[in-house]
Amino acid sequence: MELANKHTVITGGASGIGAATAREFARLGARVVVADMNGDGAHEVAAEVGGKAIVCDVSVEADVNALVADAERDYGKSIYSSPTPASPAAARPSIRTSRCGISSGR
Repeated sequence: MELANKHTVITGGASGIGAATAREFARLGARVVVADMNGDGAHEVAAEVGGKAIVCDVSVEADVNALVADAERDYGKSIYSSPTPASPAAARPSIRTSRCGISSGR
């Protein structure tokens, strides 16, 4: 996957696989938004990768809508998000979803 200059949102990015994904995507040249309920962890990883942190609970529709709006405002409408557990909140028409969460933007 070519990620140089791509705009990415990593949900669950404060720790574990999400944090590792954020680090790898940044290493490959992507602009990274680190989203997580753990605000301190999200800010720590975002600072490490030169990205942006957003506190978000993907099970809350308003949080997902705010996450997408914030990411689109800062990085444009073309975003990619890493797989996360299913979220009934990811129901924006511009976002394709699967049981893994947000899979791609416009």
